[in-house]
Amino acid sequence: MATRNINSLANAQVIGYGDLPIARSAANRIIIGTAGPVIGTGGLLLQSADTVGWSDGAISRAAANSLSMNASLTLVGGTRTTSVPLINGTQTWSDALVAFTAATINVTDTASAAGSLLLDLRVGGTSLFAVSSKGGAVQRLFFTYDGSGAVITHMNNQGIYFKANAGGYYGGFSSSGLSIGGTLGSGATLIGEANNVLALRNGTNAQCINVYGTSSSGNAVYERLALRYSTANSRFEIATEHAGATARPLAFMVAGTLAASIATTGIVTWTNDQAYGGGAQLSWSTRGVLRWTDAGVFRISDITSADLNRVCWGGTTASYPSWKRSTTILQARLADDSDFCTVQGIHRTHANAVAETPTATHTLAFVDASGTVYKLLAVAA
Repeated sequence: MATRNINSLANAQVIGYGDLPIARSAANRIIIGTAGPVIGTGGLLLQSADTVGWSDGAISRAAANSLSMNASLTLVGGTRTTSVPLINGTQTWSDALVAFTAATINVTDTASAAGSLLLDLRVGGTSLFAVSSKGGAVQRLFFTYDGSGAVITHMNNQGIYFKANAGGYYGGFSSSGLSIGGTLGSGATLIGEANNVLALRNGTNAQCINVYGTSSSGNAVYERLALRYSTANSRFEIATEHAGATARPLAFMVAGTLAASIATTGIVTWTNDQAYGGGAQLSWSTRGVLRWTDAGVFRISDITSADLNRVCWGGTTASYPSWKRSTTILQARLADDSDFCTVQGIHRTHANAVAETPTATHTLAFVDASGTVYKLLAVAA
C-alpha cells in the first residue's frame, strides 16, 4: 500500500479508506469521516454522535457538555517535582434554586464482599480514608485546618478524636465512651454503664470532678469543689479547695433546706436534731466515745472503751466541778483534778437505818446549804 505525506495534501484533498475519509476541515484541523471527530491544535473535538474508544471500552457524547464512558478510568500522573494535581476540576454554581452536586458515583451493588469500598484514598499504599459500600468510614481520617485555630480531627475504626493543635487539648468518643482531655484511656472518660447510669472511670486510674465557683489567670486563681478518689489516702473525698482566692464552706441541702454545713475551720453545724441508728456512736479521733450500748444505757469512755478519767462541767479549771472515776468509786473533783469539790443535795443511802445504841468514837463533817460545817457522831462498822 502506498503512503503519502499528509503535509503535502492540497486544501481540498482527501485520504482514507472507503467510508472513512480523512480530510482538512479548516486551518490546523483534520476531520475523520464525513461528520466525525476533529483533531487540531485545540485537541480532539467530538461531534454529537461520535465515539472514541477501543473494542472493550469507549467514550461518547452523552449530552450537551457531558461525556459517557463505558470502561474504567486510570490516571497516571508520573513523578512530579512541583504540585500538579492529578484531578483538578472547577465548576461555577450560579442558581440559588438548584441543589448542585459536584461529584457522584452510583454503584449498583447486586453482590459484593463485606470489604467492598466506594472510595479508598492511600499514601504509599496504606489506606488513610475509605468509605465502605455497606455504609460508614472504615479507616483513618485526618482533617487539618491551617491558620490561627489549627485543628486536627482523627478518626479510625475505634472512634473519633479531636485535638486543638495550638493548645494540645484532646477529646473523642467511641462505643466505649466519651473522652475529654485525651484519647480513650488517657483522658477523663465518661461511660454509660447501664440505662440511665453515667460513670467516670478509666481502668485503675483514680478519677476526679472539679466544680468551680471562680477561675482566672489561667486557672492559677480559683475556688472549687472536688469529688475524687485519693490514691494516697485510699479513700473517697469531697473537698473544697482554693488558690489565691477565698476558702469556702461546704453545705448539705435537703429539699432546698440547709441540713448541715462545714465551716472552713472544719466545724460542723447541724440545722436540726440528728438521729443515729442502733449501735451508732460519736467518736473524737483518739480521745473519746459517746454511745448508747443498750436500751436506756448511755456510755462515755475513752477511745478504747475501757477507761474514762473525768467529766468536767462548764470548764477545766478549779472554778468548775467534775465527776471522776477511780476504779469503782465515783468522785466529785474540781475540774482541774486538784482537790475534791462540794456536792449539794439530799443524801439518801441505799439501805434503811438500823436501831442501835452504839458509843460514838468518830465524827464526820457535813456542810449545810448555808455553808455551816457540822460534825456528826460516827461509829466504825
